Amino acid sequence: MIMLNSIVSYYDIADEIILGLDESFLTWKCNRFQIDDCFYDKLKVIDKDKKIVIVKENFHKHANPMQNETEERNFLSSRCNGKFIIGVDCDEVFLNAKEFDDWLDSQLETFDFDFLCTWKTVYKVFGDNMLVCNPYEPALLGTCHKNSYVKARMTNNQQVQSPLRILHFSWGRTEVEIIQKLNNWGHANEFNVEKHLTLWRAVNLDNYKQVVNFHPLGLKKWWKSLEKIIKTNE
Repeated sequence: MIMLNSIVSYYDIADEIILGLDESFLTWKCNRFQIDDCFYDKLKVIDKDKKIVIVKENFHKHANPMQNETEERNFLSSRCNGKFIIGVDCDEVFLNAKEFDDWLDSQLETFDFDFLCTWKTVYKVFGDNMLVCNPYEPALLGTCHKNSYVKARMTNNQQVQSPLRILHFSWGRTEVEIIQKLNNWGHANEFNVEKHLTLWRAVNLDNYKQVVNFHPLGLKKWWKSLEKIIKTNE
């Protein structure tokens, strides 16, 4: 499971890990989802230091999925202790957690900003090969301010770049998983899901270089092309 790999990648540097779970098992777009029982067993194995707390709440109150997403992020931030609130999605894997942890330690006394990571967004996986989106993207990851999210993880606070690099399995999933995500995430109402699913299905290791300027939200600065990397590498 992507979520378990994500947690493992940052577990050692976290003081606490708060997992948000909708109490009715409904997505931000009010569709039902399931969690396999084995997930909780595997989570217990990972949680050797008892850092993980699962918080259940109603995260589907609004008709707008982005409003639900933003509200959940603010709710979870209010439950956090300590100076740095780091909002990690279940499809994000830290590549250099120790370097990032050292950077946070160096900022502890004076830092009062939000901070960005660098996303290597995975578009599609073929065995040991991954297609990732170019150029790599800066993405807001952490803040020192509770309840400050205005849209998803975006805030109006001052931001600085951190050294953290993240392998972001945003689209790098099975077809069943990607269909579930695109129909239920915060941006579900913001683009033509079927159009981009058709493109995603068509992309392979032979034609990926032909795919250009394909960001689903029309952000022309990002997703200009695809790059092939080996799964075990950054």
